[in-house]
Amino acid sequence: RRDAVRAGWASRLSQLNAPGEARVAYAFYIGTAGIDAAELRTLSDEALRFWDMVFLSMEDSYQNLTLKSTLMMIHIATSFRPRFLMRRTSIIVCSRAGCSTSSRE
Repeated sequence: RRDAVRAGWASRLSQLNAPGEARVAYAFYIGTAGIDAAELRTLSDEALRFWDMVFLSMEDSYQNLTLKSTLMMIHIATSFRPRFLMRRTSIIVCSRAGCSTSSRE
C-alpha cells in the first residue's frame, strides 16, 4: 500500500514545492511495538530507502488509533511547526513555510 501511494499522488508532490514557497510533504507513521525482528529489519530498510517513514513506540492497532493520531500530531508539531496540517486516513500531509528541519531534505 505504501508503494502505491509513493507511485501515485505522492510522486507528484514535488510539482507543488517551489523554492521559497510552502512545502508539501507526506509520511507513513508505523507503530513498532510487537513487531518481530525480521519485519522490523524490513521496515527499517524501507525507511532508509525512501525517507518517508516515522516509527512510533506503540502497537499499531485499531484500538490504539487515537494514541497513534496524537503521537503523529506531536511529532509533526515539534519537528516541523507547520502552518497547515491535513490528516487523511493513515496519511499525513503537511505544508510549512520554507524552514528546513529534517535531515532528509
